Amino acid sequence: MMSPCMSATGWQTADEEKSSRKETTMMRKLLRGSPFLRVVDLEGPSHETELPDEIGEMVHLQYLGVRWRLLKKVPSSIGNLGKLQTLDVRGTQVRKLPKSLWMTKTLRHVLGDGLAFPRTTGELKHMQTLETVTINDTHSHTLCRPTGRRRKQSGLRFLHRLGIVHMENCKLEDLQNLLMDLCYIESLSLSGNPIPMALLVGAMLSAAGARLRHVASLELDGELLPQPRNPRVEDLFHSSLPGCLANLTRLVLRRTKIKQEFIHVIAKLPVLAELEMQNESYQEEELTFCDSHGFTSLTVLRFTDSDTLKTIMVHSVDSRRNKAIEPIFVDMNMTKMDKVAEPNDSDTPCSSCTRSGQTYVWQHPRRPPLSQADN
Repeated sequence: MMSPCMSATGWQTADEEKSSRKETTMMRKLLRGSPFLRVVDLEGPSHETELPDEIGEMVHLQYLGVRWRLLKKVPSSIGNLGKLQTLDVRGTQVRKLPKSLWMTKTLRHVLGDGLAFPRTTGELKHMQTLETVTINDTHSHTLCRPTGRRRKQSGLRFLHRLGIVHMENCKLEDLQNLLMDLCYIESLSLSGNPIPMALLVGAMLSAAGARLRHVASLELDGELLPQPRNPRVEDLFHSSLPGCLANLTRLVLRRTKIKQEFIHVIAKLPVLAELEMQNESYQEEELTFCDSHGFTSLTVLRFTDSDTLKTIMVHSVDSRRNKAIEPIFVDMNMTKMDKVAEPNDSDTPCSSCTRSGQTYVWQHPRRPPLSQADN
């Protein structure tokens, strides 16, 4: 038997305040008259900036999705929803949720855009998804590895999906403790300016580092660099990454400003199938992919809006592939050319590979053709 469901996708309101009040009245009547609903999904044009208090009267509610662009506040009465499992406020202006919500024992999925994580929470032992949240120094210890009795009260280490934004506001040690405490994490998204390599190195080299082997999807948004700049940290990161992320199938890079060396490192990820490089992910003009280094499972290579990248070369030497890796370009004007690398050709595009094979070249029209550039 399907759960009862209400969906509002097109509230017809005028700009006048009278129409806005009429909309609020209609919403309250609708909520009051539907106490047994288990699913409420509200989206579409609305002038509402607050969710009515009456939402707390729907005690059987399990799913609440509100995607009103102007919404700023969720009432504390939401804490009365003792069966609530999912709250989705993505696409709204909500940045802080009532403390009462975080005491809901049945809560499993909280979705928003930069939600502030509270200083204290309930057990949350069923929590699986937390995307995206901000953590700062004043309360990061709540999310990041509680100790003693408080550690037993936190169920966040059972998270499957976690997204953190504005990482620069959090202590490095707290973030490392958090990553080390996530036993079942499958999807991890980190955004900060920058993203310190020491954060990932500390988690990967710890006794609990093997837990990151569950991660199948990883998104990094922010410059990826040693903090402070330390060649040893960078070497540890490069050497540890393939083993600790052995089950990674999807990697998204944005504003990371990586170089060719990093591409050679991720080539060793054994099951990486999808690589997406977005704006400012790569800081050099030429980028080479060579399957002699790895990329044995890569099937999707996507580039989006890169200002610096002028030439992409794919050097295919692995006869086990049915076809060479072919990039997908989004908002980029790249022209494809063909160039065959002869055996022992000193002009083989991959400097560390001496094996011959087929080389495919994509070039930005503002850059001279490869043959002219060589001359």
